[in-house]
Amino acid sequence: MAGFWGADTAQLHTLAGSLRSSGERFTSLAQQLQASLDNTAWKGRDGEAFRRSWQSEHRQALSKCASMLMEQSKLLESHAKEQERASHSNRGTTISAGSGKDRPGEPTGRDKHVPISGEIPEGDDDLQPDKIEQGGLADCWFLAGLGSVVQDDPNFIRDHMERNSDGSYTVTFYKDGEPVEVTVEASRIEASATDPDGNPNFATVYEKAAAEFFGGDYGDIEYDDPQRALEAITGKEAESEGELSFDEIQDRLNDGPVVMSSESGGDWNPFTSNDGDVDDDRIVENHVYVVSEIKDGKIHLINPWGPDGGTGSDGNSKAGDIWLTEEEYRENFESVSSVPSTRNK
Repeated sequence: MAGFWGADTAQLHTLAGSLRSSGERFTSLAQQLQASLDNTAWKGRDGEAFRRSWQSEHRQALSKCASMLMEQSKLLESHAKEQERASHSNRGTTISAGSGKDRPGEPTGRDKHVPISGEIPEGDDDLQPDKIEQGGLADCWFLAGLGSVVQDDPNFIRDHMERNSDGSYTVTFYKDGEPVEVTVEASRIEASATDPDGNPNFATVYEKAAAEFFGGDYGDIEYDDPQRALEAITGKEAESEGELSFDEIQDRLNDGPVVMSSESGGDWNPFTSNDGDVDDDRIVENHVYVVSEIKDGKIHLINPWGPDGGTGSDGNSKAGDIWLTEEEYRENFESVSSVPSTRNK
């Protein structure tokens, strides 16, 4: 091995897959135990105390372990891909979205693609942030960014997503402000984003094209920064800030798309209780929401999980959209990302 630096990238990919699978098993285990507890008849103070302890500590521990394993999987994948890019660059054969050329083929890293029949609808009612329903990918950062852009300027999405004569779709992203066309086949994976009825829509196509643009694997669009999504979609320079006042958020909304990230819990020990989580059970922790509007002293947020929301890793029902006072917002959210509007500019 003399002269070898770095890691065996194939082994890194394998290890990343093991970590990801372990994280998925933790998530499945938490769900199975929750179902068993729900089906267990246990009345009285002892039963109530156990259920409180399960929800506030033990299920949270399983969920956080799952999250940390998934994050480490993503980190290993990133290291492997970075080393592969460097190696290819040294041989003069690198291919990347940043080069302004489409990456060939379908995104990898997930189950089999199935064909999309018919055309993707692009009517006014179809291009709305509440028509996005996140699937099995951890890409709320991208879908919320997409939802905020389609809310601000649906025509921009129409102009940047073109159906070709062979049925494929070409989506235009931006790298350092320069357009990059990415062409994908009219197909999807089971875990892809859809509309609330489970039908393919603009989010399905954009999500698949994003996987190509950001590296060629669906893992490349999991666990990332909404600022990166806003810049890739619009080509404009985005900004991420900490906690803002409602007046400041309204200023950002007046200028363009805005998304908001919920509390992530900070430094967390999976074997102790955590006081850094979100305070409102209806809000998904470490999640990105579309900022819809501020009205009558409250802010309206749209969850990319879809209008019906879903069940969080803590076992609580999460809202598909939610209205919060400024105090409630400050208690549950930690950052705001925004980008100038693409309308008439």
